[in-house]
Amino acid sequence: MKAMPEAKRFRFGRSAGLPFLKLLYVLPLLLGITGSRCLTDRDLEPVIGVDVVAGFVAHGSENVYNGQTTVDLSSNIDLPKIMSDHQISRIKSISIEDAFFRIIKGDAAAPDRAVSQNVFTVREPGGPDKSLFTIGSVAVNDPAFVNWTPAPMSSAGAKVINVALRKLLIGQHSELTFTVSGQSTPPGIPTDFEWAALVRIQVVGVRKITVFEPF
Repeated sequence: MKAMPEAKRFRFGRSAGLPFLKLLYVLPLLLGITGSRCLTDRDLEPVIGVDVVAGFVAHGSENVYNGQTTVDLSSNIDLPKIMSDHQISRIKSISIEDAFFRIIKGDAAAPDRAVSQNVFTVREPGGPDKSLFTIGSVAVNDPAFVNWTPAPMSSAGAKVINVALRKLLIGQHSELTFTVSGQSTPPGIPTDFEWAALVRIQVVGVRKITVFEPF
């Protein structure tokens, strides 16, 4: 009977297997060098927060008080500087994000000073006042209100601010007037404190980057 041929064996030692092992190491390197790649432009959208503050002085002997402050958005929100600082090629959108209030200076003459029925409004020049937010009773000398406290923002006031921001975005001069009214107690001591409203603006920019992408 004719003998069966001996099966071929593959060895990975110092002799015949060495070129094969070298190929295993070199092949990925060759693929990395010769692989096809391309440069692609991508848009990143960084989000930048800008705070606009309107301060009020509550001073006088009347229980019911009113105060107002006009803020020039064109000088408070420097869009060219924002673009330069954050390497933004253009601004995609700008809108109000949140509203806050805080006590800047308490009423030293009346430790139990409180204000209630506080209505904060906002308007554009020549436009009607629209509610920005309303807060209940606030103890003026309470340390908790020294920090910025979130306020429930009204959609009507937010719309006024967003319209003004869109004007700013297209290069028009833009300003807003903020008002506050409320009732102060105790009535026997003249009211004397300072507080402020803050609206946080969200600016969404576009920054172009170039990345490598394989085919």
